[in-house]
Amino acid sequence: MIVPTLAILLIVYGFFFAITAPYYVVQFAFPIAFLGAVSIWALPDSKKNPSHLTDGFLFAFLICLVLWPRYLALALPGLPWITTIRLTGVPLVFILLISASISSEFRVKMVAILNSTPAIWKILCVFLVVQILTIPFAKAPFTTINRVINAQISWTAIFFAACYVFSKPGRAERWFALMWVLALSVGVLAVIERPIGHVPWAGHIPSFLKVEDDSVARILVGGVRMYGGGYRVQGPFTTSLGLAEFMALSLPFVMHFAVGQYRLAIRLAAAISVPFLIYIILLTDSRLGLLGAFAAFLAYVLIRALLEWRRRRDSLIPPAVLFGFPALLTAVIASTFLVGRIRSRIWGGQYQSSNEGRMEQISAGIPKILHQPIGHGMNNAGPVLGWVQPNGLLTIDVYYLAVALDYGIVGFFAFFGFFSLGISKGFKQALLTDEKGTDFSLLVPLTVGLITWILIKAVFADEGNHAIAFMMMGMIVALVYRTNLIIQTRDGPTTAPDAASKTTAR
Repeated sequence: MIVPTLAILLIVYGFFFAITAPYYVVQFAFPIAFLGAVSIWALPDSKKNPSHLTDGFLFAFLICLVLWPRYLALALPGLPWITTIRLTGVPLVFILLISASISSEFRVKMVAILNSTPAIWKILCVFLVVQILTIPFAKAPFTTINRVINAQISWTAIFFAACYVFSKPGRAERWFALMWVLALSVGVLAVIERPIGHVPWAGHIPSFLKVEDDSVARILVGGVRMYGGGYRVQGPFTTSLGLAEFMALSLPFVMHFAVGQYRLAIRLAAAISVPFLIYIILLTDSRLGLLGAFAAFLAYVLIRALLEWRRRRDSLIPPAVLFGFPALLTAVIASTFLVGRIRSRIWGGQYQSSNEGRMEQISAGIPKILHQPIGHGMNNAGPVLGWVQPNGLLTIDVYYLAVALDYGIVGFFAFFGFFSLGISKGFKQALLTDEKGTDFSLLVPLTVGLITWILIKAVFADEGNHAIAFMMMGMIVALVYRTNLIIQTRDGPTTAPDAASKTTAR
């Protein structure tokens, strides 16, 4: 009886797929995905699992995210773009699911890591639920479903993968080095791009990677500031602002190598790299990049001074830096008014329309949030707000506003609460211990990087670099777990941290 019933269902399924393809290919893939998930869940326990592949795929994901233009992909009719991010992210998801299904050791380890900071993963789950519950309120629910699925690959799965990968010794420091190398590589591409006035690969894209889309055509042409200014480099990113954001995020990690306990050659190379990254930010003609660089520098100096003062009470340098910090902050702020080049970059008249536009967006958006506080679904903030640029394109600049419109009031606090908890935990774990070591020192640039990212989101609503922020959050959780191991080993714990609830093992 079961076999004939399944045969009839498959015939009906195939019939409707045939008459609706290629328009509903993604929707018809849901039953297949569900059956795949059930099959993974039903796998028997095994001592061997593919979790060792997580490291390679996570690092490959980061390389593809930064170096490969996101608008170059295989675009088959009726299917989402097949990008390098999906080619690395989807296998990573399967590796995590299979490892969690067949390995009790993997499950116990993940529970121990996540429970080192339980509030973080719990609030992430709240945000995930909000993402799903707001789908029915979207103007195009099926499009929103696709975007939510993409978010689970590029955000949620990346967070959990980072928790596991960076719990291993040395992995976090390798990630720092990779970010440094990627920032330099993108910077070189930007230097090549500036004199020719467009990205170097424009006009040389193979036919099988060309995506027939107006947005891609605009990206390849490049851009200049609307009210005057020269060409703005963008590298592999979709906008010059995305490149500036990435450079600002990279600065704390490069500064870590410049002042950390490394060989002199590494420290000198990092010190030289810092002004180069700032130069690339200047080439983007992006105010948010400069503000992010200022924030990264000031936050790093402040937190580093606090850390050194706590650990080296006999040194005069840390308290001198701390007591001189207000003067340093005043000097930085004053430079934005008194130094001509900086003043024009930060407060120049060409930015006035942007400032006014953001204020008008906030004024128009708040009533819409209050009218529907549950949210309008992922990536629907732009259409809901209805703010149109002079070129006729919908836009939204303030990401705080975009999150509130997309996910509602609960989603807003869940999303930013998630990152705020990470910043708080990283800061406390780095400062409120007397321990020394690489793992503790890595928490400082991670905390600074997240602070910089949160500040940039006040003026930049693009989600292109979100995966990096979620990766950094996973790294903070992993390093908190590792530093707890160090502290418990020092204090002689009576129970091992990995002795998590055995209910996770089937």
